[in-house]
Amino acid sequence: MIVRTKENFRQKRGTIVADKQLVNIYLMRHGMTMLNTSNSVQGWADSPLTPDGERASEYAGFGLKDVSFDAIYSSDSGRAMQTAQHVMSENTATVNWSLTTEKGLRELCFGSFEGRSNDDLWEVLLAEAAEEEINEMDMPTFVDAMAHHEAQLRPPHANTWPSENYSMFTKRLSQSFYKIGAKALDNDHHNILVVSHGLSIQATLEALTDTPADFNNMAVNNSVTHLQFDGEQFHLARYNDTSYLETGRQTFEES
Repeated sequence: MIVRTKENFRQKRGTIVADKQLVNIYLMRHGMTMLNTSNSVQGWADSPLTPDGERASEYAGFGLKDVSFDAIYSSDSGRAMQTAQHVMSENTATVNWSLTTEKGLRELCFGSFEGRSNDDLWEVLLAEAAEEEINEMDMPTFVDAMAHHEAQLRPPHANTWPSENYSMFTKRLSQSFYKIGAKALDNDHHNILVVSHGLSIQATLEALTDTPADFNNMAVNNSVTHLQFDGEQFHLARYNDTSYLETGRQTFEES
């Protein structure tokens, strides 16, 4: 399989960018999950949406009900797939939709930290980076410190996927988004829904739009980050937009 990257697209700049076709990507963070509510590390580990998470996903879907999506993607994690299904259950503009799962859209893999308390992870990372607050770290420092210590602390008998470092994490995310963008251009698609994860969204923006990750401003559950792809580059139009969620919430609660 040929993986399209930024360099591949630059070679085709004359044929793609000249057409001025913009692909609108509605990048949503999944709904609230059981592990979110228990302050547990949740990367490749998975848990279902809470009842509130299901409702909020439907609220966001109602807010997006008039957007006709040409394609719907999510990571292959159950919480992302479940969110996409709840969102699309309220969409009236899209006919005969189907969900495509993309492994590369997964959240960061925390290895043997998966499922443990976030407090355990923070303690290790703060000691490594000599920082007082997690929010003071940049994304590469955070991810690489986690991967380094996870490798050192992983029990010899642990039968799990190893943690990912920053390069591994951003490479697979970038490849996934260029793949999605390429398919959209090839099929004349204009509006794409992608359901992903909190750290993945931050890392995607950092890798594709040079927008630095900000742990003080994480995308909230069911928020939408609007990206546009012009055939060569991704552009950030709006980040952490909760207007669709709030429109649906207000409509449902008043009815």
